[in-house]
Amino acid sequence: MDEVKTLLVDVTIPVTKIPSENTYLAPGVKRVGNKIIPYLYSTDKTKKYKNEIVNYLTTNLMIKLKDRYKYYTTEFEFFVKSHYDTRDLSNMKKITEDALITWLNRVSEGYKIDDSQFIASSDSKMLIEPKESKVPYPDYEDYEFVRFKLHSASEKIEKVEKVTKKSKKADESDKK
Repeated sequence: MDEVKTLLVDVTIPVTKIPSENTYLAPGVKRVGNKIIPYLYSTDKTKKYKNEIVNYLTTNLMIKLKDRYKYYTTEFEFFVKSHYDTRDLSNMKKITEDALITWLNRVSEGYKIDDSQFIASSDSKMLIEPKESKVPYPDYEDYEFVRFKLHSASEKIEKVEKVTKKSKKADESDKK
């Protein structure tokens, strides 16, 4: 069966800086009773970046995802203006994906989207050079950019009504 892909979201987001370089998580310790337990937490840079993305999408992209799909595919393009060689693409993608899932769950109507539903993904990073024509904003010197596309990768999931004992009895009495 041929899959029908539908483009659901295609957006380019300006951000001040895309965090990467293994800086998006930091180690910490917390005391639980008499024990000290190590844990990882999101850094302030990461929180700021995620908030930038969610706020931009919430204010500039007025959409509601009404249809539910079992699987999705994603595309990420990162336009960076410095430290091209030291930027970790997989970390940039993970941080951005987390922010986008937060936003997607705000605009999806009555269902949850999880990154385990992403069955295919492509990502790339590009260096913004002066007079770069691919950058969609004229004041590109002030920003880095993330382009994100979300496609459906399966047929719609129809909403299933919960069947209760009461509704079964009503159906049976209707048949008589």
